[in-house]
Order: sequence, then structure tokens, then C-alpha cells
Amino acid sequence: MNSFQYVTATSPESAVELAAKDGRFLAGGMDLLSEMKEYIVQPKTLVNIKSLPGLNKIEPGAQAWNIGANVTVAEIEDHAELKKTFPGLQQAAAEVGSRQIRNSGTVGGNLAQRSRCWYYRHRDVLCLKKGGDMCFARHGDNRYHSLFTGNTCISPVVSNLAIAFGALDAVVIVQRGGKAQRMTIPELYADA
Repeated sequence: MNSFQYVTATSPESAVELAAKDGRFLAGGMDLLSEMKEYIVQPKTLVNIKSLPGLNKIEPGAQAWNIGANVTVAEIEDHAELKKTFPGLQQAAAEVGSRQIRNSGTVGGNLAQRSRCWYYRHRDVLCLKKGGDMCFARHGDNRYHSLFTGNTCISPVVSNLAIAFGALDAVVIVQRGGKAQRMTIPELYADA
């Protein structure tokens, strides 16, 4: 793993500014740290977003629930009211990794985690997802990939929560270019 600068954001706007071009956001860090250890990504700055206000709450509502990006997967698994109202989401959360992973992994991180494709994860292969010009899985070993997609990369979405959120017609709010953007789950993964 290469050296990096570690900074803490105090607002979504400061997080975007601190990450700039060569930074990455860090909350639970389960997937990002693996990518860094495998030299897949080498950010110059890690921006701690764990303490951003309001992003660690589950807020029930009459018409919609709000679940912050920094809510841990374990909090979804253990939330009694959420379990009653959205049992499929609670079950999806309960199936994420081990309890230790669920205790530190966040909703935002689970939705944003990168491919488990062995071509993507191999440090000596420059596949399409890493900036290369082809998806090696398309005609190579692809037994766990999504062959029936319209994307040029057939690596599957690996988020357990994405499927449940998609079935619930959830909307995510993504900070892009200094602006909050509302996206459906299919829109979130359209260019993944």
C-alpha cells in the first residue's frame, strides 16, 4: 500500500473538495482498504466521512424512510421497526459478510463497493473497469458474472443491499460536482 494523506470532512461540500481529483471517501473502509492493499487504487488522500452530520441515522416516515450513508449494515440488521416494515432489506443486511464486517461496513460503502471480478482484482491485468480497453471476463472465466447486461463490462453488482433497495424503488442522493443528485438504484449502477 502506498502512502496517503488522511483528512476529515466536516460537510458533504468539504468532503468533495478534499477528495478532489486524487482522493477517495472513507467510512467503514472494508472494500477501499482491500483495493489499496492490492494496489488496484492508489489515492493520494483518504477523506474520512464517518462523522458527517445526519448521515448515521435511520429515520422512519409515513411516506418514505431515510437511511444515511454512514448507517452500518449491522444497524439495518438490528433495527426492529425496519425489520417489521422492510423484512427483505433486513435479511439482505444480515447476509453481508461476518458480524465484524457488518459492524463497520456502511450502507454507502456497501452500495459503492467495487467488483469482485478476478480480472479487476488482479494487479497485473488492466481490464475495462480499471481503464483498459476490454472486459476479459466477457470471453474468459465468467461463471459468476452478468452476461445479460447492456454494459461492456459484465462484472456484477456485488452489493447485497442494492438488490433490496432496488426492489423497494429506493432513491439515493449522491454528491456529484458539488451538487446533490437523486438517483434510482438502476441509475446508480448504469455506468458502474
